[in-house]
Amino acid sequence: MIKRTTIQKRITLLFSLLTLIFLLTLFMHRHIEQDRLKFLAQEEQRTKEAVFDKILSLKGEAIKTIAYDYTIWDEMVDFANGASGIEWAVQNLDTSLDTYKIQASWVYNPSVTLVYGASKLNNEGMKILPLAPETIKTLLDSKNFCYFFIHMPQGIVEVRGSIIHGSADIERVEPHGYFFAGRLWDQAYLKELSELANASVTLHSLEENIRSTQLPLGQIEFIRDLPGWNGAAAARLKISFVTEHIRRSAQITNQVTILLVAFSLLSLALIGFGFWQWVQKPLHRISQALEKGDSAPIGPLMKEKTEMGDVAVLIKKFFEQQRILQAEIDERRHAEEGLAISEKKYRNLFESTREGLAFINNEGYFLQGNPALLTMTGYTLREIRGMKFKHLTPDSRHWLLQKFNEEIEQRGYTDEYELECIRKSGTLVPVTLKMWAHLNPDGKILGAWAIIRDNSEQRVLQEHLIDAEKAKIVAQIAAGVAHEVKNPLAIIMQGLEYFVRQVNYGEDKIVPALITDMRDAVLRADGIIRGLIDLTKPGQISLKPDNINSVIENAILLLRNNLNRSNIMVAEDLCPSIPRIALDRDRMTQVIINIFNNAIEAMPAGGTLAVRSLEKIAGSDRKVVVIMDDTGPGIPVDVLNHIFDPFFTTK
Repeated sequence: MIKRTTIQKRITLLFSLLTLIFLLTLFMHRHIEQDRLKFLAQEEQRTKEAVFDKILSLKGEAIKTIAYDYTIWDEMVDFANGASGIEWAVQNLDTSLDTYKIQASWVYNPSVTLVYGASKLNNEGMKILPLAPETIKTLLDSKNFCYFFIHMPQGIVEVRGSIIHGSADIERVEPHGYFFAGRLWDQAYLKELSELANASVTLHSLEENIRSTQLPLGQIEFIRDLPGWNGAAAARLKISFVTEHIRRSAQITNQVTILLVAFSLLSLALIGFGFWQWVQKPLHRISQALEKGDSAPIGPLMKEKTEMGDVAVLIKKFFEQQRILQAEIDERRHAEEGLAISEKKYRNLFESTREGLAFINNEGYFLQGNPALLTMTGYTLREIRGMKFKHLTPDSRHWLLQKFNEEIEQRGYTDEYELECIRKSGTLVPVTLKMWAHLNPDGKILGAWAIIRDNSEQRVLQEHLIDAEKAKIVAQIAAGVAHEVKNPLAIIMQGLEYFVRQVNYGEDKIVPALITDMRDAVLRADGIIRGLIDLTKPGQISLKPDNINSVIENAILLLRNNLNRSNIMVAEDLCPSIPRIALDRDRMTQVIINIFNNAIEAMPAGGTLAVRSLEKIAGSDRKVVVIMDDTGPGIPVDVLNHIFDPFFTTK
């Protein structure tokens, strides 16, 4: 018996071995190289830092020397204390600038007053050291020498200072003044430092972020703080080096890496050959057979005693079974496609219709409902599925449910009925309902489909139509009554005018006031009659500029007797500077009187009627506003929506 060989084992073993060798080699190489390069970089940085610090020290010797030598000099003592003139400073201090390669020097007397300032830059700003006398004394009273950097208009300046002593005072015990020497760290000086250190030396402020997040291979950089007079850093130096031997080491590392990559490619090629010979080639034959639906390409493969040979045999059996199953699959697919099209069509109809649709089982529970039904009732689909149909109808309508069941059992559908549906919020919605039976193939009733139509808008339209008809009839009656009343009012007005002309009242002031009130009342009644007549035909509005405060006061005067009888106090707050506006005085008077009468009726036990006028200005928009408020109970919520309906009343 021939022993079967597992292709998967061959490939897995070979690939695992090569991968392990490659990973171990690469890991060891990278680890060793990283440690070596890191060590070289650290050693190089320490060396460069020591060299640069030594260069700074050597460059600072000149300014350090002048600060030391010039401060233990009897002639300097005499100059600081005023014994010598400016000529001495010019000959000795100005000429020392070039000798010691500095740009400025400053001499102070014992009271810390600047005696002389020398500057090589011919700039007055360099002749004054920007330090307060107290700072100078603080720097040098506790020690004989100081060293710091300070910002000046020309840039950052290196300063060295010392106390001035006589030549006999070797120990520098008795100070006779103060001397400072300054060197400007300009671009020329930074370039000189860069050339000496064979590096890039740049000067930066403290606010700059000068630390590099990632340095190129072979580059080294470090930072030196330049101390200020208060001990804090005044500026920073950034020193960058490029080390060729580290860069060369990196190149060698890259070359070794390339060799390792070449080795890995060779290994992958070997793996690829094995994969093609033992996996890809058989799979290609199998793929051709599957694409063509023919077992001829896998004929040689079926002879092999491997997993691929077994697969080839199974594929041949599959082709034989496929021909048998294909016919059944095609037939079933056609049936499913037809069913899916039908289901999609009826689902779209169910979801998009504006009328509520629901399916109710024989126990009265909702099993399905479309979006229109859910919007109408306020419930979600999950909530309504746990409810019976009777839960959405008032108790007074439950007798219809039995009638629905009887009609469905007798003829398979119901008549159309009008009833109320209870929303989730508890409000009632007028609806129209019709149902029909849902049968199984054996004719058994499984439940019923219901169409539920919301009649809210129809009800509102009907109510508006009835109200319009009522208003039309009332307007016609009001027109007839107005014509009948207008003549008696004219007779009363003529009588009042006769009394005014013919009767002598003497000193009696009450009767003329009463006649005036009667005359105003007749005129107001006549205005009301004209308003009733305007209901049947359009009236002419006479707009004239007038003061709204005058209209309000006139209305209060006409109702003064009613207000007094009702024990109602009027609180007026009328804006005296309110502008005149265009209005119909008679109609506006009637509007205000009507509102006052409503307030009087709302306060049978008396109260306060407040009226206020004001002007509102918003940009170019100016409005006159009248606000009336009473201490009555207010307008009920159910009445508030009808206050502008014609002839609506609660009386």
